[in-house]
This record gives sequence, C-alpha cells and structure tokens, in this order.
Amino acid sequence: MRGLEKGRKLKTSTISFLIFAALFFVCLLTACSSLIQAKRFDNDEFWESGHKILFGGDFSYGDTYKEGKETNEKYGYDYSFTKVAPFLNLADYSIVNLETPITDVDIEPYKKLKTWVHRGEPAVYSQYMKKYSINAVSLANNHARDCGVEGLSETIMILDSNLISHVGAGSNDDEAAAPLIKDIIIGKDRIKLAVFAAYEDRYKKNSTESSSIFAAVDQPGVNLLAPEKIAKRIKEFRDTNPNGFVVVFPHWGSNYAWKSRSQTDLAEKLIAAGADIVMGHGAHLIQEIEKYKDKWIIYSLGNFVFNSPGRYEQKDAWPYSAIMLLRFSFENNKLKANFRLYPIITDNLVTNYQTHPVDEKDFNKIIELLMEKSAGSKALLSSMVKGRDKLGFYLEGIVLQ
Repeated sequence: MRGLEKGRKLKTSTISFLIFAALFFVCLLTACSSLIQAKRFDNDEFWESGHKILFGGDFSYGDTYKEGKETNEKYGYDYSFTKVAPFLNLADYSIVNLETPITDVDIEPYKKLKTWVHRGEPAVYSQYMKKYSINAVSLANNHARDCGVEGLSETIMILDSNLISHVGAGSNDDEAAAPLIKDIIIGKDRIKLAVFAAYEDRYKKNSTESSSIFAAVDQPGVNLLAPEKIAKRIKEFRDTNPNGFVVVFPHWGSNYAWKSRSQTDLAEKLIAAGADIVMGHGAHLIQEIEKYKDKWIIYSLGNFVFNSPGRYEQKDAWPYSAIMLLRFSFENNKLKANFRLYPIITDNLVTNYQTHPVDEKDFNKIIELLMEKSAGSKALLSSMVKGRDKLGFYLEGIVLQ
C-alpha cells in the first residue's frame, strides 16, 4: 500500500514537472516571439506616404534553358510575372539584376566557352520590362558578357533606347564603375540615391571561365567588386551630396549556398567605405541578414523571375528568395529610410515558373533558419518587425531613423 502511494506521488510529481516544463517552454517562445512584433493591417504608414524603391534579385526568362523556353512558349511572357506584378505596381521605382545579355548575336560560338550561357530576345525584354515597370537593371554579373563584347554593347544600346537605366557595366572601367544616380522627390524635400553595382572576382578559384569579362581602360565589361575603388566613388558622391543615400548592390557568393567568408569581408569593407545598406544577389536564394556598425547587410536577395529549372533539390538548398522595398520619407525635415523584405518561393519546379510570396508556415520557417544562421540573431530579432500587408509576409528594418 505504501509502495502504491509512493508510486502515485512520484507519478503526480512527474506530471507536475512536465506541466511546468511545458508552461516554461511556451513562455519562452512567447518572450522570443515578442521580439518580432506583428503589425496591423490597417493604418500602415509604409503605404500612406514616402517613396518606395524595389530591389529584386536575378531576372531572366530562361530563354536558353529547354524548360524556360517551353514555359514562355506555352504560357506567354506575362505568366512568370503574374504573382510579382503587385510589388512592381506599388513601387515608385524598380531595380533588378538582369542576368542575361539581350542581343541578336549568335550564341552558338559562346556555348563552347562556358557551361551556362544566356541570351534573351531584345524585343521581348524591352517590351516586358517596360510593361512591368522595371526602371533600371544591374549588369554587374557573370552573364553580362555571355555573348561577348558585341552582346554587352547591344544590351546597353537596347536599354538606353527604351529608357531603362543600367549600372555595373560599360565600354570601359570608368563607365562600368559609375553609380546609378536617382533623384527622390517627396513633397518639397529631395535626396539623391546612388546605387553601386559590382561583381565579385570568382575567377581566382574557378579556372573554367575567363576574368576578361571585367572592364578595363580599353575594354568593355562589368565592374569589378573592389571596395577601395567603390570607397573612392562613394566619397566623390558624398562630396557633392552630403545627405545622399548609398546602396551597394553586389553579385557575389556561390550558387545555392550560404554566405562565404569572402562575402562577409567584402560587406564589412563596403560598410566602412560609406554604404548605407548592402544588398546582394547571385546565390539564387536568400542568404543571411546581419548588421555591421549599425548598417544592414542582406547578403543575397536570390532570384526575382528566373526561368531556369534550378538545382534546389540537387543542392539540398532551400527554395526561398526575397523582394526588397526600400522606403524613403521625411519627418521634421529629416530623412527616414526603412525597408520591408518579402520572402518569395523561387524553385520553379515547385511554383511551375510563377514566383510568389510565401505562406505563414514557410515564413516562420524562414525566420527560424535566418535567426540560426545570421550573426547576432538576438539583436537582429529585437531590431526587426514581423508583419503582413497587402503584398504578403515581411520582415521590416529601419535604416535611418
């Protein structure tokens, strides 16, 4: 009888402990989740005023992929933009990374030079970039010269003739290094935005491609990601625009992978050079988010609309990218800048070639993994807001208060 009573007490004690542990765990989760606060749907000042710039990752209709070509022929060129069009429609200005030359140059000779060679039809890209309000593109990437100097020159000519701005490539190194300058006018106030685009020198480690794609004094090409040169350019910009805002928009990192040590070193040098925010692309997925010296680094936005079959499953990589909306406003004659980062699904084998915003389950999974991977995750959590608006789920951060 005593043994039975002792067993009951032990059982009761165990149950009490489990209940206490469960309650403690719930409280812990609640405390952690409160660091990222949800915003209300109504009275959202983000949309009520200010000037919003959209930054997107890699863009290509995937014309040289069998699957991309078949998708375009079957559904038309509007199809892949259907679910990201609302972002473009609500932005005041949009910049993406154009991950293909747009040219009539014969692609066949260039297929022998590298594994992946891209080319897009000039008439198609000019029509649909204008239709979906893509106002500017970065050309600082590893595909800008897939069709040689002639292909790059034709791309620039077509962009210019369609009043689509470009940055990160040119007929020489001076042109390639020049930033994209945009006047942002909000009521009676105005600022100048400078966007610097550059491509990391991967060729030191990859001998299958030639470093000749980089611009030189007498050679057309893309802008090399050299922090000391960008620092000089930023200083020149700030000398005449002391209140200007600087974005560095690099193409870097390995495909389907988290950030590298090289990216971290470069990002910190770019912040030291005077960047207000660094947001990259090139990995085909969203990478870590960090703060360095109180400045934001979004290592990779991943893809925007990029119609390749992808290698997410093969590389065991998560299929998420992001669209950035950077909002500028003035309060008491002082510039304020904040951003919303909207995760999107960009594995075309999952989306059937329609990039779209994530659902709540995927959003929570993304937050969990980003917090695990990103440096200073606790501080990151406390300085960001989790929310949902008419475009989808987002993470919000303040760049300038």
